[in-house]
Amino acid sequence: MKRRPAFKVPRAASSFSAPKPAASAVGAAAAIARLSAAGPRANATPAAPNDGARQYYSVMYCKYSRKKHKTYDDGILVLVPSRKAILQTMEGKDVATEHTKQTMMKVGGTLSVRSYDLEVVNEIAATEYESGRIFIAAASGSDAGVVGGVRAPATAARSLAASVARVSAKMSKSLARRTAGAPLGGGG
Repeated sequence: MKRRPAFKVPRAASSFSAPKPAASAVGAAAAIARLSAAGPRANATPAAPNDGARQYYSVMYCKYSRKKHKTYDDGILVLVPSRKAILQTMEGKDVATEHTKQTMMKVGGTLSVRSYDLEVVNEIAATEYESGRIFIAAASGSDAGVVGGVRAPATAARSLAASVARVSAKMSKSLARRTAGAPLGGGG
């Protein structure tokens, strides 16, 4: 025995009617002129001046990991609002691309692009990105960590981490030498 649904879904009535063709070529031309004068977005709200314009950010990025100590690299985030986010190295090579609904980023904000975690360091002017100044600064050895006149925190953090690791290694070696000669009982 077949079960029937408790309710019936009403079918849509065929209320659509196609527009009537223009009576003459003069009428068609008038209709086209009227539509083109109104423009495609005649009834739409006016867009913001930078609506849809690409935004550029200096970022620190690393592969997603659960490790406590991660190694961050300097990079650039190209954000096409409500469309996609492109992660690039400081040489301009694309690392990852992902569709996003993000419209803007704040300094210190985080974002995940594919398998990379990003943190925004600062915003880059579109003219600076398009002129290539930031890529030239990254290519030269002396200004490797400088973006827009500001030293990128990723480079500073790497040098700080290296110095802390050296001090830590020296301290652990000296501690190992001290405990190597001490008796195991430690009491007397």
